[in-house]
Amino acid sequence: MRDTDAIYDTETVTTKSTTGGIMTPITESSIGEASVLKWLSSNIDDTFGPWKVTRNAEPEANQIFLIIDKSSGRALTCHNGEVRLESGTNLGRHWQWHCAEKDGFFGFQNVAEGGFLGHDFWWHICAREKHHLGWECISVDRRPGGGYWIKLLHWWTYWQLSARTDHNGLFAERDSGTLWEFVRVHVN
Repeated sequence: MRDTDAIYDTETVTTKSTTGGIMTPITESSIGEASVLKWLSSNIDDTFGPWKVTRNAEPEANQIFLIIDKSSGRALTCHNGEVRLESGTNLGRHWQWHCAEKDGFFGFQNVAEGGFLGHDFWWHICAREKHHLGWECISVDRRPGGGYWIKLLHWWTYWQLSARTDHNGLFAERDSGTLWEFVRVHVN
């Protein structure tokens, strides 16, 4: 639950009180996949659909991000605790991740559902848990040439969050993970 949600569209900004503290755009917007791919291949750094954004942003706590698979142009989204990649249709809160920091680790909490990006006992990538504990502890590693690896703690090593070759599912692998782009969504 959130203290304040901001509803952004191309015409107005409205806020309404709830319970939790994250200001975030919540308007669902539709934008074509071709438009997303064109935007990703461009240097446009100011808007994406109805949102004001900063491309190639460095993750930092207390900010909202879109997390994009650089190879496919699909965004990390969450629906009913299940994390998947989606192309640019029906943009909304399920695309947005609030970056938190705890004990030196990042946590990415889905704005729509409140679950933290992580994994379960069987290493199924999900965002069901409302807490930021061990399986939701994430580090990011900037890679030469641009992009980041998203790294999940696996005992005493890190495993990289990776997109399946069909670009629909996610898994963790020890080496050579997917390159991700963090796109900061400005809410004020």
